[in-house]
Amino acid sequence: MTGIYQLNRVVAFFLLLLAGCSGAPNSEQRAEYFANERFGGEFEIVPGGGEFVLCVKKEKPKPGVQPLAFFVYSTTADSIVYERELESGTVKWLEEGKLSIVRIPGNISGDETADAFTEIYDLSTRTSSK
Repeated sequence: MTGIYQLNRVVAFFLLLLAGCSGAPNSEQRAEYFANERFGGEFEIVPGGGEFVLCVKKEKPKPGVQPLAFFVYSTTADSIVYERELESGTVKWLEEGKLSIVRIPGNISGDETADAFTEIYDLSTRTSSK
């Protein structure tokens, strides 16, 4: 595990070095740098159509569980503006500046629907709603 982490750090360093040689790094390169630092392994970068970039750690699903770790990088602020981990769930862009986060529960009672486990997070107001 440590060897992979060190390899990812070396790769991130060379990516930044190459970016430095070719001018200022673009927003996706900066998001990749933060993703390498946070996750150290495989990740997916999903542009949000505006100033935000979603970075999701790729983890192998386990029986009955789909681990989720992600953050949102702001190109304007050049920083991570939201970060979260769930034991099991999914995340995607609902629209520019809004995330749809679905928590996958272990057991569902008969009267619960998918809406009960879906949260909309607004990055501009930093608030959640169902």
